[in-house]
Amino acid sequence: MDRRLILAAAMACGAITAAPAHAEAPPYVTTDIDIADKLELSTFVRIAGHDSAHFSTLGFDLAVPLAPAWELTLVPRFAEARHGDRRASGFGDTEVALKYLALAETNDRPAVAFEPNVTFPTGEGRIAVELPLLVSKGYGPWRVSGQLGFERVGFKTPEDHAPVSLLIERAMTEHLTLGVEWANDLPMRRPSHGETEINFGAAWTFHDGLKLQSAFGRRLATQDTPADVHSTVALAVEF
Repeated sequence: MDRRLILAAAMACGAITAAPAHAEAPPYVTTDIDIADKLELSTFVRIAGHDSAHFSTLGFDLAVPLAPAWELTLVPRFAEARHGDRRASGFGDTEVALKYLALAETNDRPAVAFEPNVTFPTGEGRIAVELPLLVSKGYGPWRVSGQLGFERVGFKTPEDHAPVSLLIERAMTEHLTLGVEWANDLPMRRPSHGETEINFGAAWTFHDGLKLQSAFGRRLATQDTPADVHSTVALAVEF
């Protein structure tokens, strides 16, 4: 088994997922503002590729309500990397996040939340600490959500980043919602090397507590990384 492929798979988990959600919320980079009032589990699969390299990630986003304005999220991942006829798989990095709803949405103001999170190197990555600010406001069938934060990756030779994203969603019917997202991970010492991605997504709510989400996107090439295309499918269940 090629250790470099395992490293690539772990990096794929940390870099392209997710997720929410980072603290990411599948299938988008931007984390939703909602606080779970019941146990919620989102199972997601993400596939990405460039040139002859392909990465796939299976993750589980478990949201646990702690109090009316507090939520704990646990996101373990499994990853596989393929390059030509070589293949490696293993555990990816694991994310633990704590979300706090500081301001609830009203007619005059957006909802504001904070979600500090830590990504533990249970794969082959490095520990990362992120402090994001989440903002979201609805305008009729439209919803605009944004995320801005500070992230430190590693401690011996730390890298500081400023993750930023903007998500615009529109409710098309009672069950169907479409969305478009712009996201960037800006290295603070080299902001011109930020990794920009554009995502298009859809969500279908079957009934209360069951939702199917999907997204397709492209990450643009930088001086350090090639362009890739990626897709995510997530099934969320509320217990």
